[in-house]
Amino acid sequence: AKVDLFLKNRKLTRFVMPTRSYLSQVEKTLTFGLGDADEIDHISIHWPDGSEQNVVGLAIDKEHTIEQK
Repeated sequence: AKVDLFLKNRKLTRFVMPTRSYLSQVEKTLTFGLGDADEIDHISIHWPDGSEQNVVGLAIDKEHTIEQK
């Protein structure tokens, strides 16, 4: 999945790729460095099946678990 995180004046992008090669696994946690930002506008998740999900109201400095709807 592709995850875009929107702040006041910038967009940060990360990709979740749970596997990279034969018999490998990668942690599914994404980390975003927000710098001096004090809030997240929203995130947009582009799921592998082509659907898109927007999430608002996320607190900074917290871990969030988001599942596909």
